[in-house]
Amino acid sequence: MTAFYNNKELFVLLNAICAFSAATDNGCGEVRRRATEDPQNLTSPNFPLPYPRNTTCTWWISSVYFYSDIYIELKHLDIEDSNDCDDDSLTIYQHYKGDEFVVKICGNEASDETLKLGRDVTIVFKTNNDIERTGFVLQYYMVDDDSRERDDYYTERYSDHWFTVVVVVFVLILVALIITIVFACYFQRRQARAQKQSNIEDIQFSGYGLDDDEYKTHI
Repeated sequence: MTAFYNNKELFVLLNAICAFSAATDNGCGEVRRRATEDPQNLTSPNFPLPYPRNTTCTWWISSVYFYSDIYIELKHLDIEDSNDCDDDSLTIYQHYKGDEFVVKICGNEASDETLKLGRDVTIVFKTNNDIERTGFVLQYYMVDDDSRERDDYYTERYSDHWFTVVVVVFVLILVALIITIVFACYFQRRQARAQKQSNIEDIQFSGYGLDDDEYKTHI
């Protein structure tokens, strides 16, 4: 019975710890997501409750298809308003021909505009230690794009990437070959010196022209 109560108390303690962890976890950090054709929601931590203070959340969103665009629609916005959104803010970047700033958002007026971005998007949510609001809800999804401009961009981008990989692999192979040759020469010279030393000892030992018994008698 004592063991039962001890286990029960342990179970309750573990549940309390898990509940505390869930309450204090702001649900964000550095997170990677995949955009598909089905719309997915992204919300501020603790939504619809107020978001935590002194928080930085980063989401990297990439499309599952190579030639595609990511669309983002803002469904709800309630972020502390300030000049240039210097306090709390939601910032969106796209990675199309390099990192490109798209928009920085705060306040409580959600735009009906749908953002059409590249295949890779970064979303950053930052808060200070002042006011807490309910935050944001946005929806993202992927749409195929086989336009010539996009094809040229990704072909050029990944061609450069593979060229770099080929150069690195070639250099590594060359270095490995040089190291192999150096070690082979080293061991060959070491073996040659050992053989030469053995031959000298044989010559010195047989230089008396005597067999073993005569050599011992001579000594």
